[in-house]
Amino acid sequence: MAVLLKQTETEAPPVEPMHVSDAAPPLRTRQPVAAHMQCLPGDARPVLPYPNGWFAVCFSHELKRGAVLIRPLMEREIVLYRTQSGLARVIEPYCPHMGAHLGHGGRVEAENLVCPFHHLQFGPEGGCVHTGRPGAMPRMALTARHVRERNGVILTWVHHEGLPPSWELPTHDMSGWSRPAYVHHEQDGYFQNSGENSVDVIHFDTIHRFRQPEMSARVVDNMLEVRLSAKLMGRPMMLHLTNYDAATMYGHFTVPSLGLEAVVQAYSTPNARLRWSLRIVTTLKVERFARWPAGVRSALYALMKPLAGVWADRTAGQDTSVWEHRGHSGSFKLMADERPAALYQRWVQQFYSCDFPGVNPSATDRPSQEEAR
Repeated sequence: MAVLLKQTETEAPPVEPMHVSDAAPPLRTRQPVAAHMQCLPGDARPVLPYPNGWFAVCFSHELKRGAVLIRPLMEREIVLYRTQSGLARVIEPYCPHMGAHLGHGGRVEAENLVCPFHHLQFGPEGGCVHTGRPGAMPRMALTARHVRERNGVILTWVHHEGLPPSWELPTHDMSGWSRPAYVHHEQDGYFQNSGENSVDVIHFDTIHRFRQPEMSARVVDNMLEVRLSAKLMGRPMMLHLTNYDAATMYGHFTVPSLGLEAVVQAYSTPNARLRWSLRIVTTLKVERFARWPAGVRSALYALMKPLAGVWADRTAGQDTSVWEHRGHSGSFKLMADERPAALYQRWVQQFYSCDFPGVNPSATDRPSQEEAR
């Protein structure tokens, strides 16, 4: 699954890997520092910028043929609709004729979107194709957004400099797996929480009870790959995570002793400041099921599908109480075994058109040259 992120002329050059200083004193010898005193009123949490990339706006099954939906995205509204032939479209909400909101009363007729105000019709390519009035067809068109339908999710592209898509998300072949279970959470707090969780090795122990976790991270073709090994209820397990951008993550979870595999796809979408959506798609595979007839296998997977949804919902829910109240200082004070988190903060900056507050690690926090490759 090669995903290549093209650098634009306006982007800063990649940051050179930072090296651990041999002169840095061991962490255990440092003296504790005094608390910082705050005298300002109100919520001190900073407001973070929005990144560029692909953002999930709904699950595919939520957008039925002929449906018109409104979704929030980065303090704005967008409109989604699906033609009768099955094409998914994402557009800006306002009719180019006289500004009617197409999500309130707009409808689909065959392949066209009909404005609720003057009943002008717009074809799937966005142009006006019917007015119901005599005379020449007006030269007007909807403002369309780039849209992709991948892995049971509809995504739209955002770039704050107006640039077109510079990379594509892969399609995953899930033949032989259970039917997907879908989870949707509306969250308070920072939308970056999900991605940052993927490199937080300690939280897998303290929050999710993955015992004796060990983690490594590396950048591959501008994706961030994370590998975690741990014990779950005494059984060895492995988790391979791939962060495609600041909003999209693919995880492959295995428990070899049980012959159990799970694929978890997580999509984070900022709706507004300190408000975001988390969408999770989970599928399962059990090794021993492959030996059984297709009908039996399908029945067993049908029974397991709700369990997959419950597991994904419970796992995300374990983080929620922290996510919703968490601050984001922009300069995390990381410990020596949290190098993947420092690497993530530097890697994710490529998706922002402005400076993004990242970590300013001490010498013991910096990723080694091998980890940064």
